[in-house]
Amino acid sequence: MKDLLPIHTEQERAQLKEDIERNGLQVPVVIDEHDNVIDGFLRKELAEDLKIDWKKAADVRFDLGDIEKQALRIRLNLLRRTSMPTRRQRQQCRQVLLMAHPELSDQLIADMCGASRATIQRERKELAQNGKLMMPLSTVGSDGKRRKANRKPRTIVSSKHEYAKVANDWNDVEQLGGKKPTGLFGKKNLGRKANSIRRKSRREGEILLPLPEHFDLHHCDHATLKVEPGSIDLILTDVLWTLEARDGWKQLAELACEWLKPNGIYASYIGTYVLDEFISQTKAGGLKFQWVFPVLFPPNGQSSQEIVGVTAMWRPVVAFSVKHTTHDFGGMLDTIQSGKPEKQWHKYQQPESSTRTLVEQLSKPGDLILDPCVGTGTTGIACLNAEGGIRRFIGCDKDEEMYQSARKRVDEFLVDQRAAA
Repeated sequence: MKDLLPIHTEQERAQLKEDIERNGLQVPVVIDEHDNVIDGFLRKELAEDLKIDWKKAADVRFDLGDIEKQALRIRLNLLRRTSMPTRRQRQQCRQVLLMAHPELSDQLIADMCGASRATIQRERKELAQNGKLMMPLSTVGSDGKRRKANRKPRTIVSSKHEYAKVANDWNDVEQLGGKKPTGLFGKKNLGRKANSIRRKSRREGEILLPLPEHFDLHHCDHATLKVEPGSIDLILTDVLWTLEARDGWKQLAELACEWLKPNGIYASYIGTYVLDEFISQTKAGGLKFQWVFPVLFPPNGQSSQEIVGVTAMWRPVVAFSVKHTTHDFGGMLDTIQSGKPEKQWHKYQQPESSTRTLVEQLSKPGDLILDPCVGTGTTGIACLNAEGGIRRFIGCDKDEEMYQSARKRVDEFLVDQRAAA
């Protein structure tokens, strides 16, 4: 037990010895009825060096078990150091107590150390993961009673509506094979867990709802997609960003010249590193460069590491018109603020918020929009969710996995929309 707490430094020993010599033993040594020191090993040692009878004011404790003695020692140390321990020292005291007596309950240790139960839970888990302690089968609480360590899950609700939501979230997590919380859990955390596992289940499950009217998805290459010439108001897509795809950029531009209305727009996300080549190949395909719209990342640390070692805080969207036509953008701002990163369906998924802004500003309700590289369906979702009214949509992708992701993502959107109605 003596070695469980951090060892005093030579400076601390010298300062304590000087204080005892000048003022006597102000803090008594705590011992049990068998003359075993519980707290005050250093004070006892220094008092003996100074020829001071440390037992003259000893604090004797009777009928204490080992757990109670250890708890008392740490509690007394923490009380004496309330104004001086660093954050690291407090953490060390908590971890020492956890390693010395893992059978003490989280709440009991939290009370001793002046910490939250969540902090103790986290540190116990970290110590267990690092192999420094075994998770106990039972724990001893402040009332001295021993209980099973795996506490039954519980939460506090404030209304019938909240209860119904929590019960529904719990049932879905249970039925869909998710990991259920233990002990006192937060309702929002359970809701996030339930939503996550619902999305995963929908992706892996069957399609539930038919596609909306005037919303088409196809599993094919855009070169074989059947589109009525001169029928598209806006092509909004996210082409491949590699230089190996440059021939495809030119081919897509040639098709866009056929598909677009005379005042139509072709726009695509693109990486800055290949921006000049993308513009060059698209112009070679017959389209006229109009503008670059910077999509700004939110000020929360999001960034993109480019090939040349630049940390990018924005992403270009390049707009083109049919050749020999200058498009009037109607005074729209050229900077677009992106929302939080959205990577639930694919690591290259673009945020729906910025895509929706582009849809709203580059088209009007009822327009026909095409995404020939549909990916996970972000443009299609933006068309269904656009302010002022939905847009008609055609999308295709030659990648089977991308097509299925887009189809199931649209289904999830429709299910959520129906649930919210």
